[in-house]
Amino acid sequence: TECRHGNQCNNTNCKFLHPKRTDTASSTPFFNQKVVPQPAKGPVQEIVELNGAQYNFLEFFGDKILNTICNQPGIKDMKIKDGKLQLTGDSSVIANMKYYLKETLHEQYATITFSLKKYLQTKCKRPLLKHFSQK
Repeated sequence: TECRHGNQCNNTNCKFLHPKRTDTASSTPFFNQKVVPQPAKGPVQEIVELNGAQYNFLEFFGDKILNTICNQPGIKDMKIKDGKLQLTGDSSVIANMKYYLKETLHEQYATITFSLKKYLQTKCKRPLLKHFSQK
C-alpha cells in the first residue's frame, strides 16, 4: 500500500510505498567513503576507507592495482595511509576507480588444513596464528 503522505513523507522508517522517493539508503556499502568539499571547478578529493585485509593487500601486493589507478587520465594524486586511500581528480574517474577497487579487492573465506594449523602453532609465533585465524 502507498503512504498517505506520498512524496512529502518525512519518516525515513516508513513501511509504506513512496511513488518517487529518492532518499532511500542503499545496501551496506563496500567502502566507507567521505567526500571532502571542494570548489565546483577543479579536482575533487575523496577518501576511501579500506578494511584491514584490503589495506594490507594493497600495501604489500597491490603495486599493479595502485599503478593502474595512478595512470588513469583524470587522477591527479593518490595517497594511501592509515587504512585510507585518498584520491584527487575528476569525480567520474574516481567513481570508476572505486568500482575497480571493489571488483579487484573482493574477499573470500578460506579454510586451512589441520597440518597447516599445526605448522602455524609449532613453527611460527603464536600471534601469527591468532592473527591468521581472525581473518
